[in-house]
Amino acid sequence: MEIECFNVAAAYGPITTDRAFVLIYAQDKGQYLAQLRKKDGTWSLPGGLVDGEETHKQAALRETLEEIGVELDPDQLIETLHGPLSSEYSCKIFLYVISKADELNMALCPIEVEDVRWSTLENWPEPAHTQMRGLIDRAKQHILSQTTSRISANQPNWEQHPN
Repeated sequence: MEIECFNVAAAYGPITTDRAFVLIYAQDKGQYLAQLRKKDGTWSLPGGLVDGEETHKQAALRETLEEIGVELDPDQLIETLHGPLSSEYSCKIFLYVISKADELNMALCPIEVEDVRWSTLENWPEPAHTQMRGLIDRAKQHILSQTTSRISANQPNWEQHPN
């Protein structure tokens, strides 16, 4: 994959202050995908700025493709959390569930991502990106508060894997 395919953000117009992230959950591991940001050496989620006229969902899909080279099925993204992240911007976190970790054929963006690792939410790798710990804690609380009717058959049983 050529580096140009990681730089499609400019096509969407001016950058907003909103953010969108994706929690990718692997059922076989009971863990989430963490990525080590090359820019500052902190662990985060795939995601970033919402650009121009794109929706949070479009931004989450684009950022995941740019950063880890994975094209997610938009119909499988579940909005998990939406709210202010700071006084400056808000964000949405989407949950994406896969059966097996090796289903993700990743091609890490050499400009943005140093490494990836599967982790529980309780044992998120350190150092976590600024405000990422709070985001992850809020997402976990929200996920655990969801009724089982919201969770389809191909998604994890959050009572068994609250990580």
